[in-house]
Amino acid sequence: MPVEVDQWFTTEKPGFLWKAEVAVAPGISMVGRDKYKDGRGLLLIKALGLVAVADANGADVDQGTMLRYLAEIMWFPAAALNDYIRWEEIDSLSAEATMSNAGVTASGIFRFDSTGDLRSFEAKRYFTRETGSTLEDWFVQVEPDGYAEFEGVRVAARGSVTWKLQDGDFTWFKLEITDIRYNRREIVR
Repeated sequence: MPVEVDQWFTTEKPGFLWKAEVAVAPGISMVGRDKYKDGRGLLLIKALGLVAVADANGADVDQGTMLRYLAEIMWFPAAALNDYIRWEEIDSLSAEATMSNAGVTASGIFRFDSTGDLRSFEAKRYFTRETGSTLEDWFVQVEPDGYAEFEGVRVAARGSVTWKLQDGDFTWFKLEITDIRYNRREIVR
């Protein structure tokens, strides 16, 4: 289903707010909010903006939103330099990033091509089912020609998000970034 999303990030103290609206049928829509603040994740999705169909928080959600933030620094690459992210080279085309915030730590692997473009991000992330959450392989892939420039910053703008589950791959989100606005602060000395 097509979805329109607005998302805001903070980098000094890592966080995001994601707001989405999707038409599931004529006259029926769902609105969603996903938030990462002070190391905690909160997800709320409502049918018709009234009835909660998903309301999640807790340690599994905290880890998942932290990994989402880590993966999404591809859109604001300067965040990769913050002290809350530690980098370790795996080989010439991949590095493991470990993020720590508010007592939670999560790691993922960024893979690049020979030109330095990001190709993918992968991590173990909690997948929620009716029977509970399980740690599964989570894979974010950038399309080979999926780069665009926004305000002079070249970033990955088209890709997909896939759960690599035991019973098969589940690509649950295909994305295209159509606009980014950076809020730059100038430092005066």
